[in-house]
Amino acid sequence: MKTVDPINLTGTYTLYSPVFPNPFVCAREMVGQLSYEILNRSPYNGIGPWLRESWEWHYTSFYFEMTQVYHIFGIAIFLTLFRIFLNFALLKRIPKWFNIIEHDAVKFPESAWKSIIYTITWTWAMYLCIFGEDK
Repeated sequence: MKTVDPINLTGTYTLYSPVFPNPFVCAREMVGQLSYEILNRSPYNGIGPWLRESWEWHYTSFYFEMTQVYHIFGIAIFLTLFRIFLNFALLKRIPKWFNIIEHDAVKFPESAWKSIIYTITWTWAMYLCIFGEDK
């Protein structure tokens, strides 16, 4: 692409002005570049084998065993039951103990739960980053 002076001799702006670019020229160039990228990145032997290879790669890379799926659902159910228990046993009583106004007392259990979960997950993540095997 050759460089063009943005202001021609009459003082009007041309197609490639850095101050006032022509939106139609910009859109045409973006569509042309996108179509060029799509055509050059598409597989030469057809889309079917490429999709099949892509599916096989995803299947082997992201395969979960059933025990892992059970663990995921078990943790989700445990955290839900633990949150319900914690709300009724502790988090709804704390605002009464400290005489927090009703408007803030309604929001307290949710905020406290988020604080507890974020503290645990961030602490665990920092522990893994600092003391993990893959430093």
